Parts: sequence; C-alpha cells; structure tokens
Amino acid sequence: MVKAVVFDMDGTLVDSEAFGAQLDNMFLQRFGHQIDEEFAQTLVGANGKKAFEMIKEHFQMPHALESLLEDYKKFTLEKWRALPDLRLTKGIPELIVRLQSANLPLALATSANKDRLDIFLERLQLKQTFLAVVCGDDVQHSKPAPDIYLRAAELIHVDPQDCLAIEDSKAGALSAKAAGMKLVGYKIATNKQDLSVADKIVDNFDDLTIEALRSL
Repeated sequence: MVKAVVFDMDGTLVDSEAFGAQLDNMFLQRFGHQIDEEFAQTLVGANGKKAFEMIKEHFQMPHALESLLEDYKKFTLEKWRALPDLRLTKGIPELIVRLQSANLPLALATSANKDRLDIFLERLQLKQTFLAVVCGDDVQHSKPAPDIYLRAAELIHVDPQDCLAIEDSKAGALSAKAAGMKLVGYKIATNKQDLSVADKIVDNFDDLTIEALRSL
C-alpha cells in the first residue's frame, strides 16, 4: 500500500528539461561541442558530476572535471534565475493537492545540485510542499543507483516498499525500482526514455487519482 510519494524534479515535477538541454549545448559550444539527441538521452536523470564524466569521455575533453562543473554551475544558475516562464508540469499542482488531501507525505529526489534546487523551490513556491528533499549533492552515487530514493525514504521514515516514485527518465526509473519503490512513469510524446520498468505509465497527471495510486 502506498504510504508516501517521492517526486523526481526535472521533466516530472517541473517542465524544465528542454531548457536544460539548451543550456548544456550553450555551455559546450564554448568548447566547440554539440550534444546530439541520441547522446542527450543518455544524460537524462544523471547528476552534474556523472553527466560531465560522460560528456568528458564522449568528447575526449582534457579539462579538469571540477573546473568544468564549477563553470557550468555558474553559467546555468544565472540562466535559471533569469528564466521568465519556469513552471510546474501541467497537472502537478492539482496532483499535489490530491496527495496532500489524502495525507500522503511527499518527498523530492532530484539529481539537480542544491543551488538550482533552491532556485526552483523558491520560484515555484514549493518550500513547504515536501517533508524531505534530496538532491544530487547529497548522495555518493547518481541515478540509476538507488541511493537518492533510499535517502528520501529514510528522511520521511517510510519503508521504500511503501513509497511510490514518479519519474520521467530511465535512470530515475531504475533508481526508484532498485530502491524497492513502486513506480509511475510520466511519458509524453517527446519523451524517448525507456520506462518499461514502471508499474504504471501516464501521459497526463490528471489520470493519477488516489484510487489509481492505492491500487498499485
């Protein structure tokens, strides 16, 4: 029985992945690189360190990892702060209200760094929404390792087997299932991620009723 819900952030809770992909390429253009769609799909769900380890290897970049991460973080945070239309994914505000009305504790498990997470929580007025928040900086191993979801369950004092994760990426889906959670995959037409491990797949959060969650 579902006793708590743990959200992914980018692409699930927040409509942010398209702009995030643009930022990746804007940053890498400084070095003469461009991420194609196929490679971009492999980066979805990874935290910054893991993503740049993959990027360095893919493009054979000689730059120090920590230097790249520092420069990328500074560059992207400025862009996120200035983005005029940062918004929640369609149907999420109503879903949050349904879950809160059912007295289900909510947590957030995102691969984003803490500074970007804070920007999102502040701008989207979500600081009081989640009982616990875990970001990519808080765990040693990035999604698809289960660390981030196990930590979220620990912080809200709910057994992972009684938690439901909501994810839009393959890495995140594998992470949640490896933690032992039930999983709803959010998959719209533009999402090319393999979410076949999910217990249920939706393309509209209006379909995610309390009854549907209880039945998982």
